[in-house]
Amino acid sequence: MALNVKTEVFEGPFDVLFHLIEKNRIDIYDIPIADLTEQYLEFIKDMDRDKLDSASEFLVMAATLLSIKSKMILPLQTQNKGIDAISADEAAESADPREDLVNRLVEYKQFKEISAALKSAEKEQRLVMKKSPEDLSPIFKDNFSMPDISLNELKSKFLLVAQKNKRGEEKITRISKDPLPVSRKISEIYRILKRVKSRIYFDASFYKNAAKTEIVVTFLAILELVRMNRILAIQNRQFDKVVVRYREDKTNEYR
Repeated sequence: MALNVKTEVFEGPFDVLFHLIEKNRIDIYDIPIADLTEQYLEFIKDMDRDKLDSASEFLVMAATLLSIKSKMILPLQTQNKGIDAISADEAAESADPREDLVNRLVEYKQFKEISAALKSAEKEQRLVMKKSPEDLSPIFKDNFSMPDISLNELKSKFLLVAQKNKRGEEKITRISKDPLPVSRKISEIYRILKRVKSRIYFDASFYKNAAKTEIVVTFLAILELVRMNRILAIQNRQFDKVVVRYREDKTNEYR
């Protein structure tokens, strides 16, 4: 029995059988072979012979169905014999004659489901835009060499970067009612410096957990106090910390 696994409409006898089974909602494991044979013969009789790829395949299937039908209708010759008198061949014949057909239909159903899944995947793949890999050879030249760094140094640098990234994830949101006036910040900074009479580093610790607006206002207030000669701002070298301290000048005291 030939098995045509093509899934286009009615390109093989199994396609017709499967169509009839689905159309009539037949249990594939309990096929009413007489009804199915009759419908199959009517179906191929009405089909256009020019559209059949191989008429012999359809005729072979018709003969197979008729053979199965006859085996299920005709009484077994061994019914009047004793159980001990039944031969092995006769016992094999007493098995369900539809079994081979059912197995092939189940296999064909699996092919159809796999084919449908592949067609769906192909349809989705057509919606994907691909980009060819770029040629990075000009960037990574043959003379490229790693810097002279030990494994421990590389590890310490990695841990340092990871720690900085972790700190960056801890974002604090501050909500202020009203914008802070620069004049008020000037008075606040001046009183603090006058009271402590010591140096204060203008760095991250100076405005820890402060909102962006407060940092800007604080910086403007310090610039204004420096311009007014009320405080001193000292930086020894570029990128060093800025030190601010109270200016010991009673004549220019800020009130």
